[in-house]
Amino acid sequence: MKKSVLFLVLIFVLTACDHARNYEEIKQDSKECVLDFIKAVNDNKDRFDDGDLNPFIIATRNNPHWDPLKVEFEEDVDTIVEKNGVLDYVIVHAKHQGVAAKFKVYFLKEYSLNQYSLNDEFKGRAGKPNIRETFNFINFDFAKYKKENGFEIIRKADSDVHFAYLCNKATKAVETVKKYIGSIKSGHKGTTYYPSSNKLPLKADSLLYTAKVKSITISNNNIYNICYTNDVIFYVQIDIWNEDFTITNSLGLYPFEEKLRLFNEKHHTNLELQRPNTDAGCIAALQRAESNIQDEIARQKAEAYKKERMAYWERVGLVITNVEMTSGTDKDGDNTKGIKFRVFNPTKKSIKYVIAEIVAVNRVGDKMSYPQRCRGIGPIEPQESGEYEFEDVFVDRNDVIDDLSVGFQVVYMNGGSKNIRLIDASTEKHDFNLFWW
Repeated sequence: MKKSVLFLVLIFVLTACDHARNYEEIKQDSKECVLDFIKAVNDNKDRFDDGDLNPFIIATRNNPHWDPLKVEFEEDVDTIVEKNGVLDYVIVHAKHQGVAAKFKVYFLKEYSLNQYSLNDEFKGRAGKPNIRETFNFINFDFAKYKKENGFEIIRKADSDVHFAYLCNKATKAVETVKKYIGSIKSGHKGTTYYPSSNKLPLKADSLLYTAKVKSITISNNNIYNICYTNDVIFYVQIDIWNEDFTITNSLGLYPFEEKLRLFNEKHHTNLELQRPNTDAGCIAALQRAESNIQDEIARQKAEAYKKERMAYWERVGLVITNVEMTSGTDKDGDNTKGIKFRVFNPTKKSIKYVIAEIVAVNRVGDKMSYPQRCRGIGPIEPQESGEYEFEDVFVDRNDVIDDLSVGFQVVYMNGGSKNIRLIDASTEKHDFNLFWW
């Protein structure tokens, strides 16, 4: 029983693996599939699957007339392997009279009529080879299209099938733009066709109302670049699933050059900016320029303020970053009061001593002692800090000392000295930032 189960499991694993064709067989069958496809196109005989985006139908409508006997293949093919080792598709490279093209081949066990819904479970090496896409194979008649529609098509999409699909829908993209132009001419914002237009300061020139479509550029990203005769461009995106058309951006509705001129006049600058390829990009570029100007103004103000503050502290000669009265008890158990302070040296001279002269003050503001001098020993080098604590400066048996009156004196290593008022040197009274130094 166990052996039978193991055997069945082994059979399942072997059949699940994607080993129906080896690489040499994949190459051979893929190239034969391409030749069969070319012959069928020339014979106008559909031996391939139907579908919404059928490469055979598109190829027969725009037959490049490749002679199968003159087709040259590259030796190897590109195999694209997806997860779990399953072959996704094969790219066959071929040439005909100097024209290079590519063909995408699937080996499908079963296949969907819509090439955009190919399921992974249908792929592999075991199925029938099918051409699902061509690149630079189909010969589009652009002159005929321009004659029929009145505007030029510029191709930037590499996929033949995708380009043909978008090309067939181009007139609907133009209709979307015309509806938008009509809406703004009648005084509406046309946000149904151009949803972000209400967020952008756009204004259509009156020339747009009489302008005609000059060209449409079709790329891989499902976006039409519709250029009018007054050089205004609309970017229209198609949702290929429901064929909705939406204007995603434009170029020329925002007066970029005029706005740039006003920007330079306002800031007395001579900024040169290359115009971005969308109105939203133009607006963003000027917003960045304005932000950069404001950032520079803020930076200059901050730098000036920093220099002013540093000069102030150097004149004072000492920064008192912290000063506080401490409480404790002496060896006899009597209450005591002392002082703790932290200082920073903002000068270019080394400090030898920092002397705090303190007087005890009761809670009604009366002085209760003679001045006591607490000397903090350095050195404190320029742009360095020092911290000192002196305990038991005053005996406060009845705990009546409420505060200290404090003054400072700085003695420098070069012999000079300076008396400093706490009100001048305290960071509680004056702005101070250690990172200025």
